[in-house]
Amino acid sequence: MSRHRPTCRVSGGPFGLLVLAVFVLAALCVPAGTPPAAQEPAAQEPAAQETKPLSFAALGDMPYLRWGADGKISDDEQGRVLVRRVIPALKAAKPTFVLHYGDIKSGGGSCTDTLLEDRLAQVRALSPGRVIYTPGDNEWTDCDRHGLFKPMAELERLQTLRRLAYGQEEMAAELKPVRQPLYPENARWARDGILFASLHVVGTNNGRVQIERDDKRMALAQVDARDAANAAWLDLLFAEAAASDARAVVIVFQADIFARRGMRCTALSREACDGHAWLRDELVAKSVDFGKPVLVIHGDTDSHCLDRPLDGAPRLWRLNGPGDRWEEGPASGGLLDAALVTAQPEASAPFAARYVVSGEDVPSHC
Repeated sequence: MSRHRPTCRVSGGPFGLLVLAVFVLAALCVPAGTPPAAQEPAAQEPAAQETKPLSFAALGDMPYLRWGADGKISDDEQGRVLVRRVIPALKAAKPTFVLHYGDIKSGGGSCTDTLLEDRLAQVRALSPGRVIYTPGDNEWTDCDRHGLFKPMAELERLQTLRRLAYGQEEMAAELKPVRQPLYPENARWARDGILFASLHVVGTNNGRVQIERDDKRMALAQVDARDAANAAWLDLLFAEAAASDARAVVIVFQADIFARRGMRCTALSREACDGHAWLRDELVAKSVDFGKPVLVIHGDTDSHCLDRPLDGAPRLWRLNGPGDRWEEGPASGGLLDAALVTAQPEASAPFAARYVVSGEDVPSHC
């Protein structure tokens, strides 16, 4: 299969210097203590000795807050439901760890340090020492919207988010993840012979549109660099899976990459294109080569389901996880929830998911 992967070349001319500048800026923004690149596969238990199921939780797109015209919170019903219903249900379920696939605030709220710090503290509290968080678009790419009370440049917000989320305590210390240099949000870890990874893939066409307060060429160059880093991280993940005879692979990110948006992005078409097409193609090819179950977990859209979304990839499942839809009124009870995912790769149905609050199974069709 012929595939076109994202690349990052530094060539002559002004644009080449621009891309080089992107990498220099990224290096300056790496949090202190970011571990070096993993040259060898991360240590894990021998897959052949593991056949037991593994359960973990997944949630995201929460809490969304309601904002008044003065930029202040007018209501925090979702936050109350998170504290009163979702967190107690998570603790009762006792998942091995928790995945948060981003959007820790609504797109309508200004991305202040105070708000980000508060939301990240809530994320850490979901399961102290056992939380993997990958960013969503609401906490950085959407921070420059004109309608916000305090619009802020998205690239600066990304630097701040990395510092706040990954530059201090390791929120997944008990999992001992390997984090990618320059992109500490990308993590790899193993549990019970299953390999896991997070990738920084967001909505807003992966950050290619609605660039309001940054130099557009610089912002798009950073998208290209991030895509190249994601591709390299994916290569390392599946190389490790093959070398260690992993039982399965699980990948988490924010964006719904399965909603097609036109043609693939190229050097000549960088905005009006499908910013996620390359990743879909890579997942199909790598899941076929791997030959064992692969699960992709994401949020960002409200058709919650556990299905097999791509033709030609019979061993690839995706969970479009809960948390991103909130129905008004006490009668509905809302749909703010988390998923408890069970992985048993040797079974005919290698992955299962149910809501932790309602106890119902996540639908099998979007």
